[in-house]
Amino acid sequence: MAATLFASGVNSHRTLSTREFEDLAADNAVRYPVFIRRMFEHDGAQSGLLTSYAEVQHALESLALAQDDIAVVEFEDTRCSDGWFRKYGAFYVAGEVIPRHLFVSRCWLNKGADADQRFSAEELEYVNGNAHSRAIASVFQTCGLEYGRIDYATKDDKLVVFEINTNPTVIDIGDMNNRARLEATNAFVRRFAMSLDAL
Repeated sequence: MAATLFASGVNSHRTLSTREFEDLAADNAVRYPVFIRRMFEHDGAQSGLLTSYAEVQHALESLALAQDDIAVVEFEDTRCSDGWFRKYGAFYVAGEVIPRHLFVSRCWLNKGADADQRFSAEELEYVNGNAHSRAIASVFQTCGLEYGRIDYATKDDKLVVFEINTNPTVIDIGDMNNRARLEATNAFVRRFAMSLDAL
């Protein structure tokens, strides 16, 4: 899927297998910095940002991951003009885009909301709207998918797709316990339930 996103021009960064990384590194064709993640998991980066071939090799030796489960990803800096990283999540259900969440963080590795209270109104506006629906639908169509959750940012008015999870968690108990984000969570649940009812 990552190769499709790059080949189609959706993403300008590459997700490389270790063999692809070795081949490109030999030709000085890797765009640093990069980070390491597991190819078939959704647990985010397994390393910090790495700025050279030697750093990547050292990180790979330290992590001791199976070769077929390693991806080397070219980093895309999606920091907004206010200095915060915004990671959006949206579901795609049989042609319908349903915004799920907005995580705002000072850290590029954005796995959750650092500043719930400050950005809860912005998240609610995102979940109640559908600002990127056309672009999201196009990505799913390009990948030949009818269902999943996309995690992405925006840069220069384009999507930067981090991943598409085709078996995502829909709701987590932690979401229901987070008062700052509860209104946005409830808005998503209502829209998601209506979409399933329509099916």
